[in-house]
Amino acid sequence: MAKNKMLYKQCKTFAIALPFYIERNLQKMSNIDILQIRTQIENTLNNFLPQKQNSNWQELSFGSLSSAVTDEHIKGLLEPCHSLMSLGGKRWRPLLQVLCTMMVVESSLENDGDIARDDGNTSTSGIARDDGNENNDCITNNAAFTNTCGIDTNSHSSKIQLIQNPKVAQSIALTPLVEFVHTASLIHDDIEDGADTRRGKAASHITYGLDTALNAGSWLYFMAPTAIDDLPISEQEKALYYSLYTMELRRLHLGQAMDIFWHRNPDIFPTMAEYQAMVQNKTGTLSCLAVILGTLTGGASKEKALLAGQIARGIGEGFQILDDVQNLTTGNPGKKRGDDIVEGKKSLPVLIHIQQNPNDKDKIANCFKKAQKEGIMSQSTEECIAILESSGSIKTAFQKGHNLVNQKTQELVNLFCSSKIHSEAAEQIIALFQAMLPKV
Repeated sequence: MAKNKMLYKQCKTFAIALPFYIERNLQKMSNIDILQIRTQIENTLNNFLPQKQNSNWQELSFGSLSSAVTDEHIKGLLEPCHSLMSLGGKRWRPLLQVLCTMMVVESSLENDGDIARDDGNTSTSGIARDDGNENNDCITNNAAFTNTCGIDTNSHSSKIQLIQNPKVAQSIALTPLVEFVHTASLIHDDIEDGADTRRGKAASHITYGLDTALNAGSWLYFMAPTAIDDLPISEQEKALYYSLYTMELRRLHLGQAMDIFWHRNPDIFPTMAEYQAMVQNKTGTLSCLAVILGTLTGGASKEKALLAGQIARGIGEGFQILDDVQNLTTGNPGKKRGDDIVEGKKSLPVLIHIQQNPNDKDKIANCFKKAQKEGIMSQSTEECIAILESSGSIKTAFQKGHNLVNQKTQELVNLFCSSKIHSEAAEQIIALFQAMLPKV
């Protein structure tokens, strides 16, 4: 029981970790000002999804409209999406995207031996070139905040030069591609799961109605690529970004289709391989897209960016596992403990338990059925959690998620850095995930 209480405390820490990371970063003299990046990301998101409409935004979003279209008509799209965005969220995916851009820029400039000089390539997306760095042993300490070479951490001018790099600016401009998809998927998830709350407030379909929320969430998927349209880049580069974006969007919906299939069929349990495929598509696709966009805008080749994205799917998988654990312990922020059981979610703790105790399969399936019928206050919810706790499957899943995030983060930074090429952004990526991870 004491171990379970410790796990509950760790999961609560997981929910509030990112603000602490920002505070810790600000207390340290750094070339990378996380607060400034976050502010620029937030400003970008608000420009593309404003609280109040303006003519420029309408032109970018819809082109030339008939005068018969009023602000009230557009409000049904804009308000549900902006309202959910304004409730917060960690924003770790767009932050990861920008840090990946900085990591590739720093690596390429360090390779050239001059942090203050651009690398001279005319393309800012890296379509036609690779940065030339191979997979090496960049940083071996996950808690690293040390600078071993190359950048003066007390240099204010280096900080300004990096944040003002045109590749970094382009990456920030593309952050709606990641965060808008995340927001749209939350609206649709709540509808598909029958969830009443999101981030401590009534879910969008409860507040605005099912029809309005469904339509607004769908619209936001199509609104996100206006960030590509607004960039002063070549049509070839825009086409590449569109292709990458739509591919990941299709993968996200495939993952959701797999998840829906299993939670609509209480007696069917996926294999471990099926679960991993589902999570890497449904959840991993957003971290994958963030890393692809970030590394590509930093100057990596398409091939290397895609490899980095595949590694990042594992980061997304790890955090989904930790999210599943949190649901069964403290409950996710703005949600009730065990609502995954009510929704019939076949999460990793469930699959680990059944793998170890196959005779409990029917018992757990019956808990799902009763909880789905009776709601979140059903005794079957706590009964199911108790079964999972008895085998230690929740703790096992917690450790697996933790290890997966650490492993894949290390692989990601090693792809672009070596012992001779230092990147403070790579250290910040590691620090970001270290701060988000609940302590073992």
